[in-house]
Amino acid sequence: MYWNLVRISSQPVNSKKAKSGHSNPLDIYHEDFPAKRIRRRDIQAFLQEKRASSLHDYSSQAVEDTFLRVQRCEEKNLVKVLFEIKDSYGQEEQLDQNEIYQKMNSLYICPIHPNCSPEEMKVIQEWNMVRSTTIIKLLTNYAFKQMEAELRDFLRLEAEKSVVVECGRQFKQMLMVGEFRGKVMAVNYEEETGKMHLAILDSHGEIL
Repeated sequence: MYWNLVRISSQPVNSKKAKSGHSNPLDIYHEDFPAKRIRRRDIQAFLQEKRASSLHDYSSQAVEDTFLRVQRCEEKNLVKVLFEIKDSYGQEEQLDQNEIYQKMNSLYICPIHPNCSPEEMKVIQEWNMVRSTTIIKLLTNYAFKQMEAELRDFLRLEAEKSVVVECGRQFKQMLMVGEFRGKVMAVNYEEETGKMHLAILDSHGEIL
């Protein structure tokens, strides 16, 4: 039920550089720009992109790695990620508006019988208030956090699978390319040492 109702958003974090006049590093040219502003997406929005379902299905033209980008930006403190319940966005004090709370309330709140005496009605109301408060604390302090952690793991794994499948598709395309005619120059640059190595290969990949 949580997975059906939760909506995921992201918003850029105002860093010290941003306050001093510099823009957030996630500009339109940044590779993780798609993760900068996401507005209340459901889970399917992170999964519905057309992509290969297995390493043997290479009809995909795109890879759905948005959640990996979101997670990476969150770790770098570039964006803030929100998991909110539909119809109660940013309104923890109005938790009674969301369906999960209402469902649990219906299971634990004791109904008041019309024939109850005023004393009995008062006791039932007081106990219902205790139950309602307990449900709110359970959801906000434990249940929602646990369900969010499980959903994060699920979306991360699905995004990683999508990336693996896309890599497999592109690797197969490379294998299907015919041999090169003529000579090829290969370049290897070592970032740690700053050295660059060059090699000339023939059409079969052998070093000349």
